[in-house]
Amino acid sequence: MTLLSLDTSFLIDFLSGQKSAIDKMKQIENDGDMMAVSSIVVYELLVLSAGDRKPNNIQKAVNMVESLLSRIGILWSVDPEAARLAAEIQRTQMVKGKPVSVRDLLIAANSLANGCYTIITRNVGDFETIDGIRVETY
Repeated sequence: MTLLSLDTSFLIDFLSGQKSAIDKMKQIENDGDMMAVSSIVVYELLVLSAGDRKPNNIQKAVNMVESLLSRIGILWSVDPEAARLAAEIQRTQMVKGKPVSVRDLLIAANSLANGCYTIITRNVGDFETIDGIRVETY
């Protein structure tokens, strides 16, 4: 059983019915792997769900996000340990000349701080240069 951090891109693709994301979710569940998300991912999902601006559509999207989160089960908040790790990773990335967006940096640091080394994402380039992170796509 492996602990997997689910990135926003994967969850958006899953919620929108993309076959490869649905197949990956089935594989994760069939393998008995544990799924987790960072509070940053929750933020991104909720912001994106508000993009339509029609109250009924926004509420439907928020309900879908909430239902998905209950299915995942593990939610990490960014705590001081994750924040310190994020700062350390950003310094390393700056030295490498490969800075990472703040949100992706916090998602990666949140994962590492909780003993999770694999992130499921469509956006491989966002995480592949971060030491200690293994990127898995679908």
